[in-house]
Amino acid sequence: GKVVRQDLSAIVTASGEIKPPPDKFATVNANSMGKVTEVLVKEGDHVKKGQLLLRTEDVQQEAGVKAQQAAVRSAQADSQVQEAAVHSATASLQTAQANLSQSQAKFQQAKDDFSRAEQMLKSQLISRQTFDQNLSNYQVAEATVESSKAQVAQAKAQLNQATYNRDVSHARVLQAQAQLVSIENQRDQTIYNAPFDGVITYLPVHEGENVVPGIQNSAGSALFQVANLSLINAVVNVDETDILGIKMDQPAE
Repeated sequence: GKVVRQDLSAIVTASGEIKPPPDKFATVNANSMGKVTEVLVKEGDHVKKGQLLLRTEDVQQEAGVKAQQAAVRSAQADSQVQEAAVHSATASLQTAQANLSQSQAKFQQAKDDFSRAEQMLKSQLISRQTFDQNLSNYQVAEATVESSKAQVAQAKAQLNQATYNRDVSHARVLQAQAQLVSIENQRDQTIYNAPFDGVITYLPVHEGENVVPGIQNSAGSALFQVANLSLINAVVNVDETDILGIKMDQPAE
């Protein structure tokens, strides 16, 4: 060949993987033990974020949700009964307090009448019989006041008990609702949606296959992989002897 002047290029060849960035790639593993009951996609399908992709067996979880929903409704019904009891006890207390005020007014009137009767008896302006009647009225009014006070005290005690029962029933409602959230979460662990827009790049399971969740540092059964292929990286392993020939921003194919 004829000798000519030309540029020489050193080429470094390496192999690796073509894949999206870590935040655009997700491997979804099983959250619960059970059988795959429904697979709604296949490899290569484009999916949208939140799209239902796969289900596993949820008979026990769904039954638990319905049972706990019934428990919540029962607790709410009991709370309404206890709330009504508080209203009733409040009304009873108000009635007892009104009766006490009325009996105290009558007592004061009977007391005044008795005081006047005492003075009139000393002056011999009324008969002994009339005086005795005023004394009886005074004593009855006094006893009525004491009885009304006892009714008020009883009504307050009933209101306090009703309020306590209502607060307990409200706490039971909150507890039942919290348990429902927990059980619904267990059911939701059997439903698998797309974490973001992308493509199904790996789907190793099929309907009827049993899957298990992860244990400690061991990952659960892989169900599918989703990748957003709008950006692709080439991750290659360069040999140590060729590293010296690699610089930042060099062109690569």
